[in-house]
Amino acid sequence: MPLVSALELWVVLAVLSVVTLGVAIVAGRSTHQWQRAPLLVLEIVLIVVVPLAWTFEVWFVAKTFMALGLGASVALLIAIVSGIALLLLAGYVGALLLWAAYSVRGSRARFRPDLWNSLWLSKTFIWRPIDYPSSR
Repeated sequence: MPLVSALELWVVLAVLSVVTLGVAIVAGRSTHQWQRAPLLVLEIVLIVVVPLAWTFEVWFVAKTFMALGLGASVALLIAIVSGIALLLLAGYVGALLLWAAYSVRGSRARFRPDLWNSLWLSKTFIWRPIDYPSSR
């Protein structure tokens, strides 16, 4: 039973990664601050939900290992390492799902520019003229 719950939570993590990346891309494409504000709030909510889901993922993986006969501390250590790997895998699968959605829409070539213009990747400490409309 814990293994089924761990698999279900991994699917939830993959879906959350699709939604989080999608919201970041949409926020990066928005041109006005009033459009970005609700998207940033949604990203903050998602950034709070993902670690909670990851914690439950680790708990269910640990329960699965404990059901196989491992001690609690060993099962927890293995579950934490497994949980990190599963989180990275869920993020990768989420990005692939979003890329597939772009492909289905016929705009596969727009995925990489949209991803690089997302609020996470484009809002670094590097000055770019596109970020400042007054510099054009």
